[in-house]
Amino acid sequence: MTITDVYNGLFTHFDFANSTIITPNRRLAVTLQSLYEKQQLAANNNAWLTPDILPLNTWLERTWKNQIPASDSTLPLLLNQTQELQLWENIILSTLEQHPLLQVTETAEIANSAWSQLAQWQVDVTQPLFESQSDYHYFKQWCQTFESICQKNNWLASSQLYQKLSEVTTPFCKHIIFVGFTEFSPALDTLITHCEATGSTVKKHTLPSHQANSKVITVDESEDETIAMAL
Repeated sequence: MTITDVYNGLFTHFDFANSTIITPNRRLAVTLQSLYEKQQLAANNNAWLTPDILPLNTWLERTWKNQIPASDSTLPLLLNQTQELQLWENIILSTLEQHPLLQVTETAEIANSAWSQLAQWQVDVTQPLFESQSDYHYFKQWCQTFESICQKNNWLASSQLYQKLSEVTTPFCKHIIFVGFTEFSPALDTLITHCEATGSTVKKHTLPSHQANSKVITVDESEDETIAMAL
């Protein structure tokens, strides 16, 4: 199967009013939109419906906003990326006495990404592994502080959307199509099961893999090896 076959399969009988295509990243979403536009232009169409194609994180945020009544002040406020990173920076800054050489902004980005991965793969930071090294221990403290502040202020981080949306009882969109995912985290699998339970049909399309041509080369110096890998 080629990418053209996958593409044609997506839009041959696409229900524009009730379907959403979800991609793992923004680049693939833009690529699919572009392919569809080129197909319409090639068919000499002057106007056409735009398919609903979104990267996963954008779909999660939109679904939360659409599913949750804006008038309900008891619901948590969804933080944007800038707000999340600022919160991580504030937490890390409070530990600078123990880590005086930390690059705060870069560390905040790494910590936020790591915490998001833990949430998606449902890893509990209270397990003993996070006490096995000092770096793990401090990261555990940062995560617990982050969760505590969010809970105290009724804030919601983007990585917590999987769990929160799995608790929503109102129906999601009628047809959900996942395209280009190489794996599905436990949190996403749980959400997919919930979508199906509330009336959505879910399909998964994998993109064709490309066979890589690999070869072994030898170099004389470590510097040459570094340059060869970079090239």
